[in-house]
Amino acid sequence: MSSESTILQLAESIRPSRLLAHEQFEFPAEGIQTVADVEAKLMSDSGREHDSRIWVCAHSVTDCFFYLHVRKGLTVRAMVLAETEDALWERVEGAPEPWEKSAFENETGFDSDDVEIVFGQHGRWPMPGDIATAADAMKYANAALDYWTNFSS
Repeated sequence: MSSESTILQLAESIRPSRLLAHEQFEFPAEGIQTVADVEAKLMSDSGREHDSRIWVCAHSVTDCFFYLHVRKGLTVRAMVLAETEDALWERVEGAPEPWEKSAFENETGFDSDDVEIVFGQHGRWPMPGDIATAADAMKYANAALDYWTNFSS
């Protein structure tokens, strides 16, 4: 990832009714190469130390967006946009979370059948295979971070 672009990566620990804001994870220098590696680390840590782990990573130039919410060793929500293909929602698992309303509402895209969709209408949120027409990874990341930062307020 280029130093000329904005990169936002944050892992937070969430305890019931309390957010430990911006806690940094110490990822080993080796062994963390993919989203799956990060997820495995979050799952092992969340099952052992805290109720939940949130990982948000966004890249402003490529509009890559990664979001993982792991609770007690299980993935609650996972979203991966443009990891290997521009504007493609490659992975979306779990139920939509409250922060997604402000992040995706009224954004347009195309489903896997090339039918235009509007996220946030009629309960339609990003799904695997959808193409985002105007992806804004930093907007998505900031919506998630704003929500979780204010979660305990």
